[in-house]
Amino acid sequence: MEMALILAHLLWHFDIELEEESKDWISRVRCIGFFVKPKLMVRFSLAMPTFDFEEEIRELAEERNRLRGHAEMPIVLQWLRSSEN
Repeated sequence: MEMALILAHLLWHFDIELEEESKDWISRVRCIGFFVKPKLMVRFSLAMPTFDFEEEIRELAEERNRLRGHAEMPIVLQWLRSSEN
């Protein structure tokens, strides 16, 4: 369980890129009664958020208001704006 949490944390917070020297890693793995695995070289970089929550909330609110026929600022968007100050 702990390893799953650690791996999930790594995958959530970091982008992982395979280094050039490890591109053929799978072809170099050998099984001779047990696995002989060479080093797997990867590069970690901080994951950059690619999701704009405020824009998504605004679009959902506009769609909801279009269907309802009136315009109001959603509570979540009000909270986001108030937390910026």
